[in-house]
Amino acid sequence: MAGLTLVDFLRHRERARLDIAAMFGSLAVAILVGQFRAAAGLEAPWLQTLGAMAIMAQPYLLLRLVYHFRPIPRSVNWIGLAGLVVSWGIFIANLLPLLPALILVIVAYFVIIEGYATVAMVRGALATGGVTRRRLTLAATGSGLLATLILLAGVSAVLPSLADLVGSFGQLLAALAALSYYLGFAPPRWLRRAWQLAELYRFLGETTGRAIVESPAAILDRLCRTGGRVTGSLATVVALWDEAENGLKIQATHGRPAATTDTLSIGEGAVGRAWRERRPAVASTLADFGSAEAVDLATAVGAGALLAVPMAAAGQAWGLLLAFPRSSPLFAADDLALLALLAEQSAIALDYITLLAEQRAAAAQLKAANKELEAFAYSVSHDLRAPLRVIDGFSEALLEDCAEQLDEQGKVYLERVRANTQRMGELIDALLTLSRVTRVEMSREPVDLSVLARSIAAGLQQREPQRQVEFVIESGLVVEGDAHLLHVALENLLNNAWKFSGKRPLARIEFGVLGDEAQATYFVRDDGAGFDMTYADKLFGAFQRLHSMSDFSGTGIGLATVQRIIHRHGGRVWAEGVLNQGATFYFTF
Repeated sequence: MAGLTLVDFLRHRERARLDIAAMFGSLAVAILVGQFRAAAGLEAPWLQTLGAMAIMAQPYLLLRLVYHFRPIPRSVNWIGLAGLVVSWGIFIANLLPLLPALILVIVAYFVIIEGYATVAMVRGALATGGVTRRRLTLAATGSGLLATLILLAGVSAVLPSLADLVGSFGQLLAALAALSYYLGFAPPRWLRRAWQLAELYRFLGETTGRAIVESPAAILDRLCRTGGRVTGSLATVVALWDEAENGLKIQATHGRPAATTDTLSIGEGAVGRAWRERRPAVASTLADFGSAEAVDLATAVGAGALLAVPMAAAGQAWGLLLAFPRSSPLFAADDLALLALLAEQSAIALDYITLLAEQRAAAAQLKAANKELEAFAYSVSHDLRAPLRVIDGFSEALLEDCAEQLDEQGKVYLERVRANTQRMGELIDALLTLSRVTRVEMSREPVDLSVLARSIAAGLQQREPQRQVEFVIESGLVVEGDAHLLHVALENLLNNAWKFSGKRPLARIEFGVLGDEAQATYFVRDDGAGFDMTYADKLFGAFQRLHSMSDFSGTGIGLATVQRIIHRHGGRVWAEGVLNQGATFYFTF
């Protein structure tokens, strides 16, 4: 344990870590001296004195640790120092065997100072939370057990008749004290991570079922209160970056006096390091804060240290979480790691809120666009149809009432007028169908595509009974989707196959599926005119045609409608074809 704490100090070079290493070093020296004397069979008085002095230094060194998280009265500090000097003087004077009075002096010093440190650690644990509370509780347990062990050793020295009983019980106390110290001062990484995750789950659990996704202020307020609880800080602050102000602006506080400023400057200290380097930083003195406003706030609440943690997630830096403890935490690294977890989760929540707001804005814009489209469709349906009906009606009246006054060329002209007005009507119908596909509300249910395909095929054959077309339709093709939209899509695909196979004396149209149920790909295949794959990317665009109107009539809207319907069902559609050899249209859900 002494080796672990020494390596930890050499890695971080902090005063608290030095004091921890010194305390365990004193215990290690006492144990090693005892083991060496027993193994070598030496009775050297100086070794015995060295071991005793090392163990007597432990209470005073423990008292120095308390100073890092709790103020110590000057009287207690002088008592501890005086007790250490007196006990060392007794052992250096080699007054062996020790008189009972001297034993009582040494034991009193050890128990009083060790007991004071134990109580201070318990009070420190109660004032904080998170990993620090657990570690301070275990450290206090180890100190209490060690004080009890020394007290029992003093009793056995004064009353030798109890030595055997005390010795057996003392070994158990020593083992428990060592374990408690180990878990308190040098816990393994996995245990510290487990403690951190427990606090994180608690933090996340407190937000479950709450409507905080609607309120960034609620997230920041919860982060402030939780950050103050787990670190035992006198005040906590969340400052977010304000683009307009080009600086950090305080958005949430806990324990902060109302009179302090609402902005934070970014200097070269802990605040600046945390913001620019996007990593947690600790300042043990006011001079290292790097922000005059943070110093003013710390002074107002009586804090002497600062923990600065960036709020960032997915590359988005939101701001800083600042915690103001009374003094530099004994286990600052664990506090920073835990605060970093809480700040990251809060940043993720803010990212989610921002994304949700953007989606809602986009949805509102889409709703407005759909309303405009609906109004346009109404206009097309009513306002454009009226003049078309007038044109078609008067053209028909001319042909019927004034036929004798028209030559053949005039009649041809009027027929062309009527044909184009009717085609314009078909285009309007196709456009309305295309617009409805994107606006209609979907109702999902099991749909038998095989039944739909047979019904559409029967209608086509009734419409043109003279055609010789073989339909091959696979049975049992049931999918989950909107029955009306799927009927429109399948009708367009089969109409397309029927139309482009119209020049074959005996045509064949297939509808089936490839693959299994999990990755089903449906297809409509014909052996008609086909198309050049060079232009395949134009197939599903509105008004895109790969064949002339003189060869094959149509509006050029059908396949665009199919694509939108399939996309609304979460699938995709594509085609393969060979000129004069047919085409196959594939689609998935």
